Amino acid sequence: MQFDLGLAEFKQGEFEAAIAPFRAALAADPNNFQARTLLGLSYYGAKRFDQAVKHLEIAAKSDAVNTQLHQVLAQSCLCAKQYSCAG
Repeated sequence: MQFDLGLAEFKQGEFEAAIAPFRAALAADPNNFQARTLLGLSYYGAKRFDQAVKHLEIAAKSDAVNTQLHQVLAQSCLCAKQYSCAG
């Protein structure tokens, strides 16, 4: 149920509001790739880049061919001034 709430907020562009439900969904199932990815993207959308990097790095390692995900990770790294992970 938390995942669905987060997804509804995310789809409406309410990234800050989507964070708590996605965090709860990820706490309930730490292996939920979709919840982790959407949590990272929600942090990115909320301009909370340090937290975005934490989750997007894990998601990007799990999906090596997703160039869009890697691009968002790189942008998050740059915005968070974590230059070593941007490349």
